[in-house]
Amino acid sequence: MLVSTTNMHNGVYVHYTTQHNPPTYLSIRQVVCLGALSSSLVAVGSCNGDLTESILQIMMERDPTDLAKTSVRYLTLALALLYLGKQEAVEATMAALKVVPEPLCSFATTLLETCAYAGECVRDMCLCW
Repeated sequence: MLVSTTNMHNGVYVHYTTQHNPPTYLSIRQVVCLGALSSSLVAVGSCNGDLTESILQIMMERDPTDLAKTSVRYLTLALALLYLGKQEAVEATMAALKVVPEPLCSFATTLLETCAYAGECVRDMCLCW
């Protein structure tokens, strides 16, 4: 929407034209994804079963076209943060992710495994100085 105004400045009429864009609002999907991320930031590394169950349920109930949206990646990050540094505790969740449709399944599996082993030095897998 264009808004035009004319003002007098030092005896000279000045014409201003500005463009006002309508405000953008978050979709329900974005709110759910950001809410999951916020909740997991509170419970980082806790393996919280209630949050894990809720996030997995959201991933399983959405249709594949909805799971292809960029904002859904916040769901996978939220899930991965719950298992930050927990190594073997992530195995059951990794098995549950097999039900999620493929564009998101491989991304979620990689991110979950990465966060689960982040910051941990397994003697055979890293360089110890």
